[in-house]
Amino acid sequence: MKPQQYWEKRLSNNYNLQQVGYYKLGTAYNKWLYRVRSSVLLKTLQNIGFKNTQQHLFEVGLGNGFYLNFWQKLGITHLTGIDIARTVVDTVSPTCPNYQILLQDIGLPLPPTTPQYTLVHAADVLFHITNDQHYQQAIANIAQLLQPNGYFIFSEVFTNQLEQDTYYKVRPTNFIYQTLAQNGLKVVQQKPLFWAMHPPTQPTLAWKVLFKILPNNNLAGNILGAILYPIEQIALKFIKRSPALELVVCQKITN
Repeated sequence: MKPQQYWEKRLSNNYNLQQVGYYKLGTAYNKWLYRVRSSVLLKTLQNIGFKNTQQHLFEVGLGNGFYLNFWQKLGITHLTGIDIARTVVDTVSPTCPNYQILLQDIGLPLPPTTPQYTLVHAADVLFHITNDQHYQQAIANIAQLLQPNGYFIFSEVFTNQLEQDTYYKVRPTNFIYQTLAQNGLKVVQQKPLFWAMHPPTQPTLAWKVLFKILPNNNLAGNILGAILYPIEQIALKFIKRSPALELVVCQKITN
């Protein structure tokens, strides 16, 4: 099954945070995970001096529209969003009529365009591109879309070894850094997105037990999320690396 078909099928059945997030953890717990995501992203935007006036954003991978809602709450009025699945495009477009929503694959060549965006954001997108050429094309596209000194913010798994499944591919850290650098994207910040609340790339026995409990038990998901959320917020102030996902900020450097 091709990636587009996979996402069409997955999201057409049930359009919620469980489907676009960590599927095995259920809807309720994923809501807590997305609270962490939005908190970390907001602090990151503050750190780079992001102002919501006259910003032009490009959102890669729309999911269930969580981040479109995030940007709307920040007052962003100029945004273009793309997704590989028509189900997503058709569903989210009516919720944000002022945004341009397109059916497009970031891993395929884009038509020539003048760099116009001050920020490109891609949450949990790149490691779902399993073809290395498409991955490299995606980074090249993003660099093409950015204005000079514009920012690219994305989440990624960093490891020293290759890990791959049918619909995701965790690449060695050096490969990621080299691909960014080859396209004039300089890493200026890298921080943990999660510490304890998100499963590591190789889940422990405890996580495997939770995989059996949380998908169909929203009460358990809410209780666990409520317990772990404040601990996570404190931990993220001190830890430097994550066993799971990290948030990266790149800036487009021009010679």
